[in-house]
This record gives sequence, structure tokens and C-alpha cells, in this order.
Amino acid sequence: MAKNIEKSMVLASKFASHDLKFKVYLPDGYKGDSDERYPVFYTTAGGSRINVLKEQLAWLSHVGFGALPKVIIVTVPYIEVETDMEPKYISASGINSDLTIEVLNHEVMPYINKNFQTHPFNILEGFSSSGNFPLYVLAAKPELFNAYISVSPALVLDKSGLLAKFDKRLTSDIYKNKSLYLSLGSFTNNAPLFEGVEKALNYYANNEFNWHTEDFRTDNYMTQPMIGVSLAVQRLFSDRNPKDMAQFKTSGVKGILAYYNKLKVKYGYALSSTNALMDLSYMQIEGDQYDEAIKTLELVVNQSPENTYYLTRLASAQLEAKQNKAAKKTYNKALILAKAKGDEESIQFIQNKLKVLKL
Repeated sequence: MAKNIEKSMVLASKFASHDLKFKVYLPDGYKGDSDERYPVFYTTAGGSRINVLKEQLAWLSHVGFGALPKVIIVTVPYIEVETDMEPKYISASGINSDLTIEVLNHEVMPYINKNFQTHPFNILEGFSSSGNFPLYVLAAKPELFNAYISVSPALVLDKSGLLAKFDKRLTSDIYKNKSLYLSLGSFTNNAPLFEGVEKALNYYANNEFNWHTEDFRTDNYMTQPMIGVSLAVQRLFSDRNPKDMAQFKTSGVKGILAYYNKLKVKYGYALSSTNALMDLSYMQIEGDQYDEAIKTLELVVNQSPENTYYLTRLASAQLEAKQNKAAKKTYNKALILAKAKGDEESIQFIQNKLKVLKL
């Protein structure tokens, strides 16, 4: 599924005692000279899990109505520290978390933003023993990322006093428009600590801090990261394509554009309203509001003039409104565009429409 371009990076570090090694995976269609930009998905995944994760994120974002937009994936570099602790416990313990934050904040993230086409929206994800790190960053430096995903964290292995940090600090305005997805895994010793975090969130969390928890105790441990990431990005980005179109029945296009202006505050960049406008046009047609539907589709076409499908949808609405001359003109525009692209399927469809309707 994935067509990610993989880049292996090595950076000299002023903070760590060694060079920083991490990977960058660019989404399908990425062009360095394009105006298109992408949110950045930072992950602690490595080994075989990163291969699964990049495929999963590619699948979830390969269509416009998917669970998340296309993202640039960056692996968080592992920072070595002097310790007698077994390697598998180091990440969960939190003893290298402050140093990792410094490296991300001052070295890795500035490098990514300078050298790649990024949006100012960053996600941090971790699972199991590496799932503690997103929680640590959220508690210690919440402004660093916009969204945090912690799937089945090994809370019982923490040695950094992480859980004590979830207190009245959560009321701060720094947590406005931040998001957290947190799930409980199948190891029973983590349950009371997880419940403690939930209580703190319920009691202290800023009203504009969006958080959600999930219980995976009955799920197989190996399925939890795949389930958790899918649910997390679905909840995180669900407002990109509003499901309740009835809320725009009266306000129409103005209501949708106002809705997306509000989303710009959360995401830090303008999201495309095209899918919502298309849904609005369907609702308008079902309500016999043909003139309104045509105006909505004309806006969509103006936003994406090279999209053959949007032109054919506009032509179809014009036909339903008995605007045959306008429909003929629109279908012919779509036909010229389809031929220029060599899109045989669209060419056949449009020619059949013109022939059957004798336009």
C-alpha cells in the first residue's frame, strides 16, 4: 500500500553524547517544490513495528475522506544515557526523557521544519514501554506537540515521577487545543496508575484540552498498537469532515466556511473544506435546492479547477435544475480536462452522458 520515500538521517547533537539517527518517511505524492504541506507524525516505533505503522498511516490517509490527512513520519531518535538499567526498560523509566525533549525541541524538529514541507501541526505517538514518553512530554512540555497518542503505556515501569505531574498544571492555557489519546493495555499492574491519570484529567483538564481514554485489557497485546493508532487518529481528525451535515442546512456554504475557520485555530493551518462542501451539495439536491447546490459546486470547482469529477458533479446538478446549456458547457470542460490527462474512464463516462442526453 505505502509508497513512502524513506530517508535515513544523521545529525550531530549539542545535547546528546552521540549523533542523532532517525528516519523520515515522506507520503505518496510528496514533492519538495510543491506548495502542499503535511502535518508531522513523530513516533517512537522502531524495528518491525515502524514497517506496520507506515503502511497503516498510508492506508488511513490515501483518500480525502480518510481518518487522517497524509503525514510526514519521523522516528524519534533513541538517546543513550549512562545507566545499569536493562535497555528495554530505559524508555519506560523516563531517565532519558528530558534529554530527548531537548533534542527534539532544539535539533530534530527545527531540522524537519526547515528541510521538509511541513504544516505547524505535530503528533507524538508511542506504544508500550515507549508509550510513557508522549505522556511525559505532555506533562513536562505540552507546547511541543499538538496531539499526543499513548497506546498501552507501561506506567508501572516509570521512574521519573511522571504520574505526579498530572495535577493542576493541566488547567493551564498551554493545554488549549491540545489533544490526548490514552489507552490501557492488558498488563493488570498498569490499571490503577491508568485510573489515576484518568481521575486527574477528569478533575483538572482545561475545558479546551481534548482527551479520550480507551480500555484494551480484553484485546491481544499485539493488536493494541494497530487498533489504538486507528482509533486515535480517527478521534483526533474527526472534525476535518463533519458528519452532521444537518447543522449547515440553514447556514449553507457560509456555515461550512465559518466552521473551517474555527478549525484553523486548532490545527494552525487552513484545512480543505471540499469534502464538506460536496456533502452539502448532496444534501441540497436531496432537498430540491438546485440553485444552492449549483452555487456550492461552483465554489468547489473554483477551488479545484483541475478535478474532472467535481466538474461532472456540477454538470449533473445543472441537469437536475434543467439548465441544459450550462450542463453541456460544463461536461465539455470536463471532457477537455479528461483528454488532457488521458483519463479514459472519465472520457467514456462524459461522452456517454453527452450522447445519451443529446447535448
